[in-house]
Formats: sequence, structure tokens, C-alpha cells
Amino acid sequence: MEKKDGPIEVERSSEDAAAYARIENPLHGISREQLKLDVEHFVKEKGLEDHIEIFQKGAILAQNPLDYDDLDELNPEERERIRYEHAHK
Repeated sequence: MEKKDGPIEVERSSEDAAAYARIENPLHGISREQLKLDVEHFVKEKGLEDHIEIFQKGAILAQNPLDYDDLDELNPEERERIRYEHAHK
């Protein structure tokens, strides 16, 4: 048997692909509305209600970190800061 170098290719079903995507990003597939509700529950549980807006923005950004230019929740200054961070990693 010949040994191959590199990763092994494994055929995945669509169900497997969905599970893999969730492992990659646990926020994948959660609706924006549900994500905001989850954050609301978290901040209330932790006594951080004064910071709900920034936590929600952070969760939405974490769900799709490369789509920051398209997020209505971010203002132009926040977008520029994120753009700078991406460019200067």
C-alpha cells in the first residue's frame, strides 16, 4: 500500500458539513434575532445589562468576522477600527 503525504480526503454528507461548520464557528446558522436574544439572556444573567449593545455587536461580528462592512449594527468608526485591525494583524 502506498503512503500519501498530506491530509486525507473524506467525503462528507450535508449533515456532516453542517456539524463541521458548527465546530468551526459555534455561531454559524443561528439567526440574528436568536443571537441577540442569547446575548440578552447572558448579560442579564451576569449583571451586565449596561453593556448589552456592545455584547450584541461582538456576537454578531464573531458570527461573521469578515462581513463587518455589511453589518448595520456597526457605525462607520467601528468599521474603520475593525478594518485597521484586519490590516495590521
